[in-house]
Amino acid sequence: DEAVEALRRDAASAAGHAHAAPGGGEAARPADAARPIPMSEVARHDSEESGVWLVIDGKVYDVTPWLQDHPGGGQILVRCGGRDVTKLFFETTKHSSFAISEAAKYQIGVVAPEPRL
Repeated sequence: DEAVEALRRDAASAAGHAHAAPGGGEAARPADAARPIPMSEVARHDSEESGVWLVIDGKVYDVTPWLQDHPGGGQILVRCGGRDVTKLFFETTKHSSFAISEAAKYQIGVVAPEPRL
């Protein structure tokens, strides 16, 4: 799919910057980071206006507070918003263990199973 390829290209170009520490504030992480969130709700958070949520390894993150400080630029996060970016996060950009631990600050839930009809 053309959109995924564009995200991969953007992520690959940002990969050289993806290991730096954040320079800004810390996200407010809710007490219930295990709250189930359906992918249909995640998908609605794909812009700065609606907030930027993404999924990595079954966990839902609100990365909106990180847009200004993301070393690869906030635009890549916006383009990834509302999607499962597990493969992109681990394989394409190969984020460091530090980046992975930093992501925990932004976790707001886990992906809930979609109801079967």
